[in-house]
Amino acid sequence: MWDEAADQERLARRKERNLLRGFLALVAFAGFYSGIQNESHETSLTDFVLSLALGVTGASYTALVGRRCGAPIPRNSLWLLVLFWPIAVPLCLMWAHGRRGWWKVPVGCLAVLGVGFAGVAVGALLATLRQ
Repeated sequence: MWDEAADQERLARRKERNLLRGFLALVAFAGFYSGIQNESHETSLTDFVLSLALGVTGASYTALVGRRCGAPIPRNSLWLLVLFWPIAVPLCLMWAHGRRGWWKVPVGCLAVLGVGFAGVAVGALLATLRQ
C-alpha cells in the first residue's frame, strides 16, 4: 500500500540531509578559502556571500528540523537565524530537539568545526606549496 505520510517523512529527511551536506560543503569551502588567503587579506564580496549562504542554509536546515520535531520556528524570526547563524542555529536546534536530543547539537557543532579546520589545513597546505 502507498503511505503518503511515510513518503512525506522520507522527503523531509532527504531535504534535511541535502541541506546538511550543503552546509558542510560550504563550511569546508569557507575554511579552504580562508586557508589560502595571505595575512593581509581584506574582507571581500566572497566572504560576504559565503557568510550569507551559510546563514541561509543553516536557517533552512533549522526550520526543517524544528518542523519535523514539533517545535516549528516562526517564519518572521528566520531572518534572525540568517544574521546570527553561528549562535542562533545551535540554540534553536537544541530547543527543537528538546531534552531527549540535546546532545546531538554539540556533537554536530564539533563535526562542523572539524570540517572547517580540515578545510583551513588543506588551504594552508596548498598555499604553502604554491609559494
